[in-house]
Amino acid sequence: MAENKDSLNDLLKKAKTPRETLKILRKEATIVSTTSVQKGLMYARQAYQAVKNSNDKETIAEATDFLGQNFLDADNYDSAFYYLNQAVIKSEQCSDKKELGSAYINLEGGYQEINNYAKAEEYNSKAFATYKSIRSNKGILKCLIGLGELKMALKQYDSCLKYDLEALALNNDSSVYLTGLLYNNIGTAYERLNNYTKSLEYQNKLYHLAIKTGDSLNIAAALESKGGIYIGLKQFDTAETYLKSAILIAKKVKMDALVQSAYSDIGLLYDKWGKPKLALEWVRRYYNLKDSIFTKDNAAHVAEMEEQYQSNEKQAKIDLQGAQIRTSRQNFYFISVCLLFIVIVALILFTIQQRVRFLNRQLTQQKKEVTIEKEKSEQLNIVKDKIFSIISHDLRSPLNNINASLSLLRKKDLTRDEFDTLTGGLGYSVQATSNLLDNLLVWSTNQLNGIPLHLRPINLKEVVDESISLYQNIALQKKLIILTKVGEDVFANADLHVLLFVLRNLLDNAIKFSNPGNEIIISTERQDHDIALIIRDYGIGMNEEQLLNLFTINNKIRRNTGTAKEQGSGLGLSLCYELIKKMDGDIRVESKQGEGTSIFVTFPPVAIV
Repeated sequence: MAENKDSLNDLLKKAKTPRETLKILRKEATIVSTTSVQKGLMYARQAYQAVKNSNDKETIAEATDFLGQNFLDADNYDSAFYYLNQAVIKSEQCSDKKELGSAYINLEGGYQEINNYAKAEEYNSKAFATYKSIRSNKGILKCLIGLGELKMALKQYDSCLKYDLEALALNNDSSVYLTGLLYNNIGTAYERLNNYTKSLEYQNKLYHLAIKTGDSLNIAAALESKGGIYIGLKQFDTAETYLKSAILIAKKVKMDALVQSAYSDIGLLYDKWGKPKLALEWVRRYYNLKDSIFTKDNAAHVAEMEEQYQSNEKQAKIDLQGAQIRTSRQNFYFISVCLLFIVIVALILFTIQQRVRFLNRQLTQQKKEVTIEKEKSEQLNIVKDKIFSIISHDLRSPLNNINASLSLLRKKDLTRDEFDTLTGGLGYSVQATSNLLDNLLVWSTNQLNGIPLHLRPINLKEVVDESISLYQNIALQKKLIILTKVGEDVFANADLHVLLFVLRNLLDNAIKFSNPGNEIIISTERQDHDIALIIRDYGIGMNEEQLLNLFTINNKIRRNTGTAKEQGSGLGLSLCYELIKKMDGDIRVESKQGEGTSIFVTFPPVAIV
């Protein structure tokens, strides 16, 4: 996007033809319309005005069609239909069938938006015939997708499937965006036909495609759709898990419309599940969010109009005040330089004075510390030896990996796959190094001074959600999904920072030893009178010998290498064990090689009044 009005004007002055002018303004309109529909419409109008009197008939037709499309985006249907019909006439006059097909497709979309499906189908047929005459597969694909959406709106789901499947075959994965769109549309059509098996098949295809491309929005959309499918299958536990996971990701990417849809689905879920109080709560959330979005949209629209008015008013004031500003500028510069000189001299004197005071305090403090350091030297030497042992064996490996990856990245002949592989490995190495340093810091602090605990009732769901948000991107890189089944009213008596530290280590281990495509499930259950927090993965698991030595810091046979060759020291688990014990809790592990691991962290219950 042009940085400001002057730079855009510079680009327009360099344009030699009407088509170049249209190209510059069309690009500007497309960019700004993502945040402001009115600004996009403003540039579309400017483009139309700039070329409408030229001799380039094809460019005039394209500019007219583009202006009609922007009026559609602004929900100004009268103006939209006027300019789109003008675009049809101008395209026919210059025999530009490609632009004619585009105008027909935009007319179809406009009539579909106002629920005039007969007109929408009429213009889709015209577009189809036009694109077929010039053998435009891209245009035919647009028509098939439009027909699928039209049949979906008419609840003719069999016809919808026919056109969407035909479009999917024609696309043949050439466009990842269209492939994802068609997977979702086909899955939705099958769901409406109560064919949940086929619906789940296509939503899983959308989910795996989104995982592969790192598309968080489609990941959330697929999870939300799968939640709806499981509602239809009456598998309410599974539906709840997928819908809440969808909300977590949708909130992260700030997709309010998807969050709103998931709220509605959860309300329906609890209603069918026979939980009316929960259903009412989620319906309230749905309407509160809907009102918030409506208010936000109206405020944004008013702000845009006010901004445009104020911009014109400010420009007039700026022109009026320009002469006065230029007259007083020299005096302002002189006064500013004098003040700056005085401030610098004052700062130098103040800094010298503070430095002398600091050195005096430091000398006094050092005298006091000599005696204390002598008493602690023996204990420090013991801790130092242990830390150096860990650093020499466990910190060196990820640092070597980082150095090797950086050396390979300096090559200029890497393929995209090689680059992605190296950067992924580099990310794991950096994360491993960060985790090890964090664990070393906490462990050494615990060994020397002991970690002070501030026990209080902690909401486990809030702590779990915060921990998941820190590892969501790493999990997506490894194609893992983290699901939560922690109730909103489950509390444990714990220290917040210590509990977060423990959860980060356990979640990091679960990700490290899980295979791509696995799920990691975090849940709670009541065991006798205690509350247990359970982190379950379906990764490589452990044998009996590894289980017996799992919490020993000097463990020589622990599992150090993850499924993506991630490194670990085993220090984190040992420290987790010590800290959980300090909080009067317990930690135990169940694992079977090749089937995964479950870690149970138990706390005394907290009575909430």
